[in-house]
Amino acid sequence: MCFFERALSIAVIILGVTSAIQLSDVPKIKKFSFEENVQEGDLASVICLAVSSSKPLSFSWFKNGEQIGEGTNGVRIDNSGEYSVLILDSVSLQSAGNYTCKVTNPFGSAIHASQLEIKAPPKWLKIPESLVTTTGNVLNVECSASGSPPPRIKWIKHSADSNATEYKTSEGTDVFKGNLSNGILKFPSISYTDAGQYTCIADNNIGPSIKTNFTITIRGRMFKD
Repeated sequence: MCFFERALSIAVIILGVTSAIQLSDVPKIKKFSFEENVQEGDLASVICLAVSSSKPLSFSWFKNGEQIGEGTNGVRIDNSGEYSVLILDSVSLQSAGNYTCKVTNPFGSAIHASQLEIKAPPKWLKIPESLVTTTGNVLNVECSASGSPPPRIKWIKHSADSNATEYKTSEGTDVFKGNLSNGILKFPSISYTDAGQYTCIADNNIGPSIKTNFTITIRGRMFKD
């Protein structure tokens, strides 16, 4: 083998070894995830731990694809040489989302993401008020609440003998319309039998359910000769 061929062979070997070293020095992130059952007001945190023999390591965090700044309200980032801690103080429903850690060194970068879900008890968005209407009218009563997961709305009608029964449609299904955070109680043609006291209940199995009462009063329709 001539000198040129030998030199070329050595160069190829060195290039291959260098490329392998560079590839192995690209940082790797240990998998992380948020705790389950994080509720409103809780503190949530995750640790992004990077493995690489090549320093320095640079960390950055993103929520739903947008970078999180150091001054972001309610967010703290504690960076060290090999890890970064993301701390969310007193989380709310708006804190939910996809959080991504990105770590970079001179040979490349790596990312890992975790979804934060927030549990929240139901809170009223709209409650029905007591009302007076006339027989034969169309009546829609709305009751809605926020929460995570979305609350289920249930209607109760209280009878004269103090027994409480769940209000049903003619098909025998619970009365709700739209997504489960909203409820509409429908009366296509209201009659005297529909008069009485009702209760709207919102529940999502996170904390206690909430309820509100209202009354429907029916008057007879006036006819002129």
